[in-house]
Amino acid sequence: MNRQRVTTQLTTEAAKVAATCGMLAGRIEEFVHVFYQAHRQPGTSFWYNTGGARAAADVLCLDANGELEQAVSLENKARPDLNTPYKALGNLQSGGAHTSATNCKLQNGENTKNVYLNSQTNNLQIKWGGGLFTTPNSDRVIASTDWEPNGKAGVTAGIYKECENSIAAFDRTAEAAEAETQLLIKLEGDEAPTLGPKEIAKDEFHKDIPKNKLTITAADLKTVHEKLHRFRKSHNKEEENLRGARLHFLQQQLQLNKTTCELGVKHTSKDYCEVTDTEPPKCDGKEQ
Repeated sequence: MNRQRVTTQLTTEAAKVAATCGMLAGRIEEFVHVFYQAHRQPGTSFWYNTGGARAAADVLCLDANGELEQAVSLENKARPDLNTPYKALGNLQSGGAHTSATNCKLQNGENTKNVYLNSQTNNLQIKWGGGLFTTPNSDRVIASTDWEPNGKAGVTAGIYKECENSIAAFDRTAEAAEAETQLLIKLEGDEAPTLGPKEIAKDEFHKDIPKNKLTITAADLKTVHEKLHRFRKSHNKEEENLRGARLHFLQQQLQLNKTTCELGVKHTSKDYCEVTDTEPPKCDGKEQ
């Protein structure tokens, strides 16, 4: 198991998840904000008819003033479920016609209305939110077919599949790393583990390394475990011998220091005198 390779791969996949899903989420958020800010008459002007006046509280990404909430980082150990909310979009009710009552031209792509361009000659179907909502090319009410998923089975078949796919790729990398870690733990253990074959894909470590898919059999792994066990046992014995030699040397050093200290504190009981001239010393029995 190449730990550096796995760490790099996990980091790369995580960055891809953040970039891909963050970009798509930003498109949706901007779409919601544009349409929310497009009208200023809460009681009579709205682009999607829900039977009542608009309110910022109806949209989770808006604050009480109708402004976009600040982006925050949330820790969630559970895998994000994109498929359920994606498929729920197909259950939105029809309604919200851009008529004289609601008057939201942002969703009208009919060429005679000149909503997006002056002298508009073509019927335009503008995709909002990266394709979350596609404007009709005529003056009609909104239908469920104007929204994703528009009959698609799930998020992996729709316009937001790259987000889901990047999460799935990260999951696969994380699961592979966990499996390899558990294999290493078993190989390094004292007890004989029950191991199955391990496959190494072509180019797993680098281009042409290995050149072809390899299969490490259960017998091979058993042999590796036995060799590691013997090596560790032998290595531990050598380590114990080396540790004993170090302790013996330390004991000798401590004994030598003790002896040196004892010699240092011993001294003669006689005082010393100083001779300052050439006459015979008169120390009265004192050492010179």
